[in-house]
Amino acid sequence: MTMDCPQCGSKHCSSRWRSQPFEVAAHNDLPAGAVIAACDQELFRKTYISRLRLGTAELGLSRREVLDWVASTVLFYEGTIYFRSGAVWAIEDCEIDLAFSDADMRWLSGFMTLDVGAALPKRRPQRRILERLRLLDLAFRIAKPDLARHFGR
Repeated sequence: MTMDCPQCGSKHCSSRWRSQPFEVAAHNDLPAGAVIAACDQELFRKTYISRLRLGTAELGLSRREVLDWVASTVLFYEGTIYFRSGAVWAIEDCEIDLAFSDADMRWLSGFMTLDVGAALPKRRPQRRILERLRLLDLAFRIAKPDLARHFGR
């Protein structure tokens, strides 16, 4: 049985989104301190990636500092993190290590240094980097929600 993603209606979102019936119907239903992680369809949009990339570059941090910022922001967050399905996402440090598995973090460096004048990425991201994008996005949703709100516009 495949259930559509509650936000985008797609059957192609990762299985995490379809793991349980959607319980968090609207942002108004969320408990205080709760955050909803981005779904695959959001992260596949070129405009979303472009804005996430610009936000990451504007942090003014080195690639190692960005990874430290993501890890500390996400792991030490005291609120609840939900998938779009309503399932709680209890993130462990090994998930961050697995997502950013390249030891010298070349991907992150390249992601932050793409030509700022370039309108949009030429291709959609490969599935293997979706978790990287999701964790970066989640750190922004937690630490800089006013900025993260503009990624989806």
